[in-house]
Amino acid sequence: MLIFKLLVLILFFNCIYSSDIILKNIRNVRDSMSSFDKYGCSPVFSKSLNETNSLKKIIKQYLLDSSKCSVNEYNFIVGNLKPKIESLSNELEYLLHRCNARDYSSDSLSLERPARLHQFLQEWNSTLESLGQEIETRDFYTFNLDSIKQSANIVHHKDSQFENDFYHFKDCQDSYCPEMVVIPQGSFIMGGSDEEHAALSISNEIKKWDLPRHQVTFKKKFAIGQFEITSKQFREFVKETGYKIPKGCIAIKNIVDPSTGNRVSRLSFNDELDYENLGEGFEDRDESHPAVCLRREDVRNFAQWLSIKTGQTYRLPYEAEWEYVTRADQKYQYYIWGNTTEGGCKYANLYDLDSFNRFKLVFKNFNCTDGFVATAPVGSYLPNQFGIYDLLANAREWVDDCWHYSFDGAPSDGSRWGEENNGLCDFGVLRGGSFFYNTFNVRIAYRNAYFSSQSKSYMWGGRLVREIN
Repeated sequence: MLIFKLLVLILFFNCIYSSDIILKNIRNVRDSMSSFDKYGCSPVFSKSLNETNSLKKIIKQYLLDSSKCSVNEYNFIVGNLKPKIESLSNELEYLLHRCNARDYSSDSLSLERPARLHQFLQEWNSTLESLGQEIETRDFYTFNLDSIKQSANIVHHKDSQFENDFYHFKDCQDSYCPEMVVIPQGSFIMGGSDEEHAALSISNEIKKWDLPRHQVTFKKKFAIGQFEITSKQFREFVKETGYKIPKGCIAIKNIVDPSTGNRVSRLSFNDELDYENLGEGFEDRDESHPAVCLRREDVRNFAQWLSIKTGQTYRLPYEAEWEYVTRADQKYQYYIWGNTTEGGCKYANLYDLDSFNRFKLVFKNFNCTDGFVATAPVGSYLPNQFGIYDLLANAREWVDDCWHYSFDGAPSDGSRWGEENNGLCDFGVLRGGSFFYNTFNVRIAYRNAYFSSQSKSYMWGGRLVREIN
């Protein structure tokens, strides 16, 4: 018995020792991400990539000898830490390549501008800190839906009901089940036009992202959320699963410009914020507002959970689905309401006069008031022609596709565009603009990406699609 106890004790301390090595190397990666302002992109990203790859090797060695550690720790390493570190390595490698590329662009509108690369490091530092804390406290969390049970309040629908275009339905009576709308089959022209780019003075850097215009045809119906995912719905998901999101998100920071002495606002990563605590401007926010400060993976995980709760297939919209719904079978136009900024505040929660007076962002605002400085309760404004609310502004919305710099080679059947045609699948695509976006970034055609799988902002949320069999 004594020998057995000694063996157990030795195994325990070996496990702690292995965890300490992993924890030390996580700290090394985090330390390597500092001093971006001093050293710049290439030196910092090169060092971070080396440290990350060292951590990958240590994790691999740990897993070869995994029998000596607890099941919870093993599941955490395999299901959470390992895939995160692999993703970080891939992202660092790509961005280091871009740092050293001859066509690297530091333009203020570039996806790889220095400010964004700095935010990439801050976002990943927050994620690594969260992972390290779980190892240090041995309070391991791995996202797992095996124990989730289907709702007891399922609503059953006849197949014939889904034959009706714009049929409204919910799959359960619980508050977390979204109101869905059946979208008909059809075709549309996706992308922006030269006329639109000229009229709104869209830069050469940006306009290539929504070109060329191309026809997309949907041969099958699908359903989309009438509203964006609300804070109440997301809280129900967190409550049942214990879901964890690293602290911090991109927000507006007010600073004094030392050269002029004027108060100005900048986008920056705030490590004190999270989806529950969004700071200045959100004092009146309640559960009816869209859930924001979410990564693409958080919305995807919410969709997986909802699929189990309802027995149906929920997911993020594909980019073509999102634009098809937003254009709503109307003639080509820049915004849901037409080709000018007039009337926008009736349809969307925009960067309006009240927001401008409070935050003083330097770009062009809408010359109207919509009643809210930050997010608004979902469905507060007029819907589009398909009866869908808040497709433009309020919260910007994640879609499921991988990022491509243009529509060259894009699918014509409305399917998800993956890694083919040099798709960057670590980096999510956002559509629709937000309450802080300028007049040309809430147009229907505008699209971009943020080069970090850990990117989140108090301006970004999402809505879901439900497949119809």
